[in-house]
Order: sequence, then C-alpha cells, then structure tokens
Amino acid sequence: MPRNYLFLLAAILTVQSDVEFKMAVAQIQLVGVRADCAHVTIDEVDCGWCWGPDWSVRLPAAAPVARHKIVVHLIPSTFNFFGPRHHVDGDRHIVSPMQYEYIKNFADRPDAPQNTRTTFWHFKSVGIDDRLGLKAVPDLSP
Repeated sequence: MPRNYLFLLAAILTVQSDVEFKMAVAQIQLVGVRADCAHVTIDEVDCGWCWGPDWSVRLPAAAPVARHKIVVHLIPSTFNFFGPRHHVDGDRHIVSPMQYEYIKNFADRPDAPQNTRTTFWHFKSVGIDDRLGLKAVPDLSP
C-alpha cells in the first residue's frame, strides 16, 4: 500500500510478509507504521503489541536464521470512527461531548475560537509505508 492510507477504516488492517532472517533475531522494530498500535506474530507465534514512537516487539524466543512469516495487525485510531472530524484542532487528546457540538469547552486550548467547527476534515492515517519495513535486533545471548 505505497503511501496510500485508509482513512475511515474502523476495522483492523492486516499486513503480512515473508522475511528471511540472516541472523538469529531477538527483537524487531516496525518501520513506517501509521496506526495507534500494532500486534505482531511471527510464524503464528504471538510476539505481542507495540506502539509508537518505538514500534518494537521482543520475541518470546529468538527466531533462527530462516524464512519467517510475519503478520502485523494495525489498529486504527478510534478518532477516525468517532471523531469529531471537523474540530479546529483535529484529534484532541481529550474529547468532551461539547466538542461534537463544536462549542469551546474545558477540553479545548485556552485560545480556541468559540465555534470550534471547521470545514476541514481531520483523519489519522493507518497503513505502512511502501512495504513492510523491519529492523531486526540480533540475538546476542550465549
């Protein structure tokens, strides 16, 4: 999905790839991720959840030198589904019921206008740049 992100996606987006590890790997870092969080499996082994800015998961056991199937489930922002998408500041870290009515309230910045509605649409992108990008951290255990 090169630089095309799905905006109104309310469902989990799954990306998978076959990757050859040329060394034993203890941890991987996802690169170019656009989501609120991600769940990673390698060869159907649950490696756990990660989120930005680090986007790293430690593998339960080192993955050996071999070809591996990596599946990443991207969890989109609930902001895209629930909004308020026309708020002057876009995705606020705190949302109150009044923000859906676009009336300035305690959850807005102090210098926000009284009418916080704008004609601009705000969304948070979800996807992965170009191809599934990974940085592998070698297993250095004896």
